[in-house]
Amino acid sequence: MKMNFVLAAAIAATLTGIGLYGADYSKEISEVKEGLRTEANASWWGFDKNDATKCLQDAINSGVKKLVVDNTGSEWIVNPIKLASDQEIFFSNGVVISAKKDGFKKIGDNLFSCRGGKNITLRGEGKAILQMNKDDYEDKANYALGEWRHCINLGGCTNIVIRNLTVKNSGGDGIYIGSGVKPYCENVLLEDVILDAHNRLGMGVISAENLMIRRCKFLNTSGRSPAGGIDFEPNRPEERLVNCVVEDCMFANNLRGAGSSVSPNNLNSSSKPVSVTFRRCTFENNALSIFLYPSRNSAADPATGLVEFIDCRLGNTVLFHDPVANGIKIIFKNCEVDNRKGKGAAFSIICKEAQRRFIGNIYFDNVTVLEDQASREPIAVKYQGSGDIADSITGILNVSSNGKTAQFNLPEFVKRKQAEVFRINSQKPAVVDLAKLQIPASDVPRDNNSEVYLRGKFTFLQYAVKGQEITIEPRAVQVGNYTGNTELKLEDPDGKAVKTYSLPPDGKVYPITFSAASTGFYRVLCAGTVQRLDITSKHRGNAILINNFQTLLPIRGKIYFQVPAGVREFCVAVAADADADAALLDPSGKVVMEHREINSMQLFSATRTDISKSEIWSINISKAVWHVTLRFYAPLAPLFSTNPYTLPLVNGEMK
Repeated sequence: MKMNFVLAAAIAATLTGIGLYGADYSKEISEVKEGLRTEANASWWGFDKNDATKCLQDAINSGVKKLVVDNTGSEWIVNPIKLASDQEIFFSNGVVISAKKDGFKKIGDNLFSCRGGKNITLRGEGKAILQMNKDDYEDKANYALGEWRHCINLGGCTNIVIRNLTVKNSGGDGIYIGSGVKPYCENVLLEDVILDAHNRLGMGVISAENLMIRRCKFLNTSGRSPAGGIDFEPNRPEERLVNCVVEDCMFANNLRGAGSSVSPNNLNSSSKPVSVTFRRCTFENNALSIFLYPSRNSAADPATGLVEFIDCRLGNTVLFHDPVANGIKIIFKNCEVDNRKGKGAAFSIICKEAQRRFIGNIYFDNVTVLEDQASREPIAVKYQGSGDIADSITGILNVSSNGKTAQFNLPEFVKRKQAEVFRINSQKPAVVDLAKLQIPASDVPRDNNSEVYLRGKFTFLQYAVKGQEITIEPRAVQVGNYTGNTELKLEDPDGKAVKTYSLPPDGKVYPITFSAASTGFYRVLCAGTVQRLDITSKHRGNAILINNFQTLLPIRGKIYFQVPAGVREFCVAVAADADADAALLDPSGKVVMEHREINSMQLFSATRTDISKSEIWSINISKAVWHVTLRFYAPLAPLFSTNPYTLPLVNGEMK
């Protein structure tokens, strides 16, 4: 059988130095090897329009100082390519480097990558494109799903220039800058680059020092979270964001994420101080203009430093997550936020995981918010968990509406929010002694109410008598593109592990069955899940035990709780990451208190006239966009259930 002529020619070219169109470049290649020639065309090492991987990789491996990827009239179709140190790769006008279809099977396959390299330039002339096949990588039948198939992946590299290129359609990030041989990339210039239509991020900056990003566009990211333009987000304390500057850049049409995120919440006080500056940047038509998440762990000292936005134009909301007073300072100077089509405040501060800390360290220097709702405040605090409000939310914040501009009374706003948060934090947490709970008399199957899903950590209690056969019914429902199973652990009343379970997110019930070896409360523990989780039992004496707070990812439904005899006044807190409607219902189902479109913590309270008996009350949740968080306060017990008839009770059974 004769070998295909084209394939034979390509192999011969690679082996002998026969270049494009049969020209013999063996002499030139020899001169490159001998150091006599410092510039070469990639096609000297051959060109195969069906797979040019070896040709291009051999050209790079030649060590030539300047490698010109010439326009052959066809795309350079390649599998993953490794970059080399001390080399400039010049992409000629019209050159397109394309990831090979049905290639890049590993989730870590990148179009171009380098670990520990130095003195590398990737430069385009005219219009040059580096592109992958984003949609293909979401085909479960042909690919392991992931978010790391980047166009350019640099780990621990030094002295890098990327200029005048269009980088598009990666399975992860257009450009990823992170750790490698050393825990950061250093001296990186990105200039006149278009990062378009990537799956996760236009650019992910994990760890960098002396990074300049100038006149770049971050456009049309859609796919996996965070689905934004550029994200500064270290993974470990030894990484860094030092002297990172973004100038004259455009962030547009990132419809599911932020134009830019700065999230150094994995750094701490031992890390090098953060310094990130945005100057003269424009943000248009993104889900958020900016997302700032500077701290996370209340048990650790936060990172310090400065993040500033100077002379920037923002098309919509700036969202802060736990900016703490003793952490990174955030400054907006001479900025304008066009919030005329916004749903909420222009600047929105989430206070969620700041236990024993104060929210603040935000300074506005001549900032103007354009508004079409004159009564809407330009700043909001969404209190969703713990923490207090510091005095250090300061500066000049103006509001321009209906042709008039006035300075917002920021000091009065801060005082008002401090008072609101103080009222919430003054509530005493609910506690319970499980040994003193009374168990209902009968088993009762749950009647519907199956869409009050849990998420994150939880503890499910189930009472059992020694020798009793118990069946608990958990099921996991997939959230977005998350594919992980939910891991559950069953413990006996003494806290000893009985068995572990792994639930696939297919919506099916996977029963947990056991014969009770002793009498008491068995626990089903989840250390955390990204999926929606429903768990129930027909057996009497089951409930969710709230440990400080409980996160839900509900669609709709009711959570039931007991108000014990002797309790006249009580309070329950409900918070939502986005919007949710919630109502407090008395035992007859009558609405006692209601809040619509909750996006901060709301206290639901009631006063009973007849305190001689225990009652089952409920919180009805509807129209929830995302997470809902519950807190119960004394004298209530921190227990709730989606089945009111099997709930264990304080102070005896229901009268």
